[in-house]
Amino acid sequence: MNIMQELRSLVASEVFDYQMLMYVLRAYKKPRDKVTALLRGGDIIQVKRGIYVFGEKHRKGLLSLEVVSGMMVQPSYISREYALQRYGLLTERVETMTCMTTRHRKQFDTPIGRFDYAFIGKRKFGIGVISKQSTGEEGGVLYATKEKALADWLATVPLIKDLETFRHFLFVESRIDEKSLFPLDRTLLREIISIYKNSNVNLLNKL
Repeated sequence: MNIMQELRSLVASEVFDYQMLMYVLRAYKKPRDKVTALLRGGDIIQVKRGIYVFGEKHRKGLLSLEVVSGMMVQPSYISREYALQRYGLLTERVETMTCMTTRHRKQFDTPIGRFDYAFIGKRKFGIGVISKQSTGEEGGVLYATKEKALADWLATVPLIKDLETFRHFLFVESRIDEKSLFPLDRTLLREIISIYKNSNVNLLNKL
């Protein structure tokens, strides 16, 4: 069994870390040289330091950027524009994987796409996050609920003064799909509002 066969047999998903790579290369005197050769040959792709995905010729299925995002920065969850698109609220395609993290804000431009991680406090992080099955991958990824994704997104935009302006911003400027917006989980929304203490988020409960 060669290196890629062993690595492929050990990794169920399409993403893996440096520790797994070093385990497979444990018999080599200079494993880093072998890593360089695998990268140059396109057998593996480095997404960021310590995180890799299989090259196209070695993939078993679709490469899930959602799974990759969870490994790149921990803890983190998918939210804001990307999540709103997945929930059907944003009709335009979102190219950037948008996430929240309790660590410092980070942005990565990688060979497989752009990943943006915005900071969120620990109290806010802990509410309205669920595990969702990722397309084409085993296991789940952490996702904001629809209400949480809206709150994370609205907390980043300039202050909106009243409900009429808020509705215009949502349904005209941002082209939020109103049919997909409702119903909202009002109980969860009130919990989010009590923790976020953001006037834009407060307006959600008045819709």
